Amino acid sequence: MVCAAVDALEKKHGLKFNETDIDEDETGYFRSHDFEALQTYFAYWLPNLAESVEESLIGGNTLRLQMPLDQIAPDGNAGEVLTPSGPRTAAYMKSLTEMNSSQQREAAEKWFPWWNARPKAADFLKMSESMMWVDVPWHAAENSWENQVYMAALSGLRQSKLLGGDVSHLQQELNELDQYLGQEENKEYPPSPIGIGYRRQICRWPLTPSWTGLLPGYLREISSEDNYQLFCDDFVVRLTSLLVEKNDDELLDLGSESERKIIARGAKENFSWRIEREEGAHEDGWLTSLVLAGSRSSILMATFTHNASFDLSDLTAFAEGLAISDH
Repeated sequence: MVCAAVDALEKKHGLKFNETDIDEDETGYFRSHDFEALQTYFAYWLPNLAESVEESLIGGNTLRLQMPLDQIAPDGNAGEVLTPSGPRTAAYMKSLTEMNSSQQREAAEKWFPWWNARPKAADFLKMSESMMWVDVPWHAAENSWENQVYMAALSGLRQSKLLGGDVSHLQQELNELDQYLGQEENKEYPPSPIGIGYRRQICRWPLTPSWTGLLPGYLREISSEDNYQLFCDDFVVRLTSLLVEKNDDELLDLGSESERKIIARGAKENFSWRIEREEGAHEDGWLTSLVLAGSRSSILMATFTHNASFDLSDLTAFAEGLAISDH
């Protein structure tokens, strides 16, 4: 698609593509436009990739593959690879390295949405599924980009069906895409926790430059220079952190005196935490709870304003799931 666009620009405006940039194309496709050769290249490339991934999974590690660095996604299970087409097991990655050439080509066709020069029903389905796994936020569309994502995912599913593809197993996803595209922002409904889409699960969010935490992936966010909030109908969490310079390597002391009721506390290898609850409720009946965490150089303050039905065990799970990168 990109090559075709560049060809059209060259022809229309008399431009000449930089030869140096062409030479950096390892596939050779930009110069040759040989689509079958491109397929052959990636049919062999995929098992080589799988082999390097297999080595990285030793010891139960998890990986994100071909996904944006800032992708909101779950931590994944031990030995699992998160890809744009969904999670893959270590056993599946190993199987890619043991295939013959014919099997490698079949596996590549299932892996890459662009595999056919003239997209088939299965290609449109793969493209939509990839968008649902990675791009769809699974909350009411709140800007033009999210609207375009929902419409593109829906368009791919409908085009696949038009070409004879079976999308009946994605009826839940179809209903939710329609719902979130036309839903008012002030009438939020969480997605089903089961289905295609990383952000319908509990995901790891970048809370501050140093801290990350586990929260529902479908949350919406507001970010400014001095304020970062994540929210849904049940709660809002406001996130701030403080860097502290000190000479020793001890964890920061969170103190024991507080005007709030301390309802839980704990410690991990590189930070300690506690949960506090403000006495009394707001006029609207909502409550405020605070998760404080201290590492060797930073304090995180996560202020949760939540309704009365909010499960406090979720706060403990949030505190336990925090991770810190001290610099």
